[in-house]
Amino acid sequence: MKALLFAILFLVSSLALAEECASTIAEVRNIVGNAAAPLNWKENSNKNPLILRLSQGSGAILLKLSNSKGPWADVTGVICKTGGDSYVARVSNLTWGPAAPSMAKMARIREIKLKLPYQSLLKVSVSMFSFEFSPL
Repeated sequence: MKALLFAILFLVSSLALAEECASTIAEVRNIVGNAAAPLNWKENSNKNPLILRLSQGSGAILLKLSNSKGPWADVTGVICKTGGDSYVARVSNLTWGPAAPSMAKMARIREIKLKLPYQSLLKVSVSMFSFEFSPL
């Protein structure tokens, strides 16, 4: 009986700690709690702001970054909720574009931290870079 009770408690605690991840736009909108969450964002910078576009394809989320100079990066992966308003994009593939700075191209990026403190502000950080975006 004790073994059964232990097994049930273990299973329940494992399920409670399981991360909620998204590989489609509908799932992303579900984990952020907004069925109309924006898919296109513009960096809150006055000088050559980045544009971030979310889409989906082949069972993964696609993040496209670009600026007025051209493509910055194409990222493929899943987005997982890590806490209240915190998420992480787990990168399965990253292709740098010609507009990305050389310093960024040298980074081996496997995760991108995302924070959505409110629906009109998206904070993105990776390595030594940090950006803030508003809906486009």
